[in-house]
Amino acid sequence: MINKKIFRFWIVNILMSVALFISYRIVIAESKPVDESWIEKFLYFLDILLNLGFSIIYLLVMIAGSLAIFLNQIEKIRNHRYLSLLTFIAVPLAVVIVLGIRLGIDLYTDGRSIFSTLVVFALLYLLLNSLTFLIFSKSMRKLRSNV
Repeated sequence: MINKKIFRFWIVNILMSVALFISYRIVIAESKPVDESWIEKFLYFLDILLNLGFSIIYLLVMIAGSLAIFLNQIEKIRNHRYLSLLTFIAVPLAVVIVLGIRLGIDLYTDGRSIFSTLVVFALLYLLLNSLTFLIFSKSMRKLRSNV
């Protein structure tokens, strides 16, 4: 019963990751070049290629991070609120911190960064994972009280 619930939450997390990946790709595709000269078009094309690479890495990190949800099969982790929370948000939080630091450095030195869209989507994923954890925690408490 518990393993099925954990698997369902993992599937929800995977679907959420794919939805964010698709929306990230749409945001990349909808951006327009700043200027119309050939060098600007070339730089815009390189920017899109770089963003596509980032989006694939983003999807792989989200999927790898979602595997930590299976650690909730261990009873000590599942029953400890903070350890269970870490299975949901540890990897996304680490990614947000690293990308946020990199974004801050880029904005300070250059005034612009390619990581800004990526940081927004990483924060969105962290927020959605936090909400998923709250739902998971509530369902586990309900399941424990029924037993």
